[in-house]
Amino acid sequence: NAELELKTVSAYLMDTVTLTDQWEVFAGVRYDHFDYSLKAIPRGESEFAEYEYTDGFWNGHFGVVYSPWENGNVYASWSTSSNINGGEADAGTNCGYGGLCNADDGFYTDIKPEESVNLEIGTKWELVDDKLLATAAIFRTTKDNVIEGADYESAGSGNTGKNRVEGIELGLSGKLTDKLNVQAGVAIMDSETLDSYFDGTHAVEGRGGISYPNYIGLPKANFAEKSANVQLSYQATPAFAFGGTATYSSEIL
Repeated sequence: NAELELKTVSAYLMDTVTLTDQWEVFAGVRYDHFDYSLKAIPRGESEFAEYEYTDGFWNGHFGVVYSPWENGNVYASWSTSSNINGGEADAGTNCGYGGLCNADDGFYTDIKPEESVNLEIGTKWELVDDKLLATAAIFRTTKDNVIEGADYESAGSGNTGKNRVEGIELGLSGKLTDKLNVQAGVAIMDSETLDSYFDGTHAVEGRGGISYPNYIGLPKANFAEKSANVQLSYQATPAFAFGGTATYSSEIL
């Protein structure tokens, strides 16, 4: 049994400035404030316990667009994002298992929000008399201050994780004919654990005994390196359309 309430207040400011006929720059800043409140019965207990967390953080983005062509451009962007430390509703009472890291418990006074930085370079092109939009981008997203759990203990191990995902994305959307629409995408990605509590120096006791796992250099768990999707729809009449979707995902380890 649990009662979860999450209040969010956000404010942002962004703008795009045209420097010349070929150059534009865009930038923005955003502030988010969270009030998290959870009442739950911890395992083995019979009474409700209260878990509360309040935090706020800044994020932003900046980029430039170069467009010397009538139907295409190239761009580069930098952006950040953040999320609160845990807060999964089904694990709210256990920080080490993805739940809320509550400073009132005394373990989490130094816990920080998880932070991501994304770098992207891409291009967009309007084709077939502006009926199709083709896109391509390469990107790198680095996530720092990742919350990790050590042996799924209540305290976890804090902001001990860091990982990186990089890859390429291709997309196509618009009209193939006057009645046939398409939306398709392909992503090829690679992930890597850059830092972790499990670096080969900390003991973990499991069913097979004590081990010293080392996750650094390994890919992220539950991660598909390749994925694709295609959606087609046919506008048979002005009032009726039908279509279908196909998706693909490579092996997830």
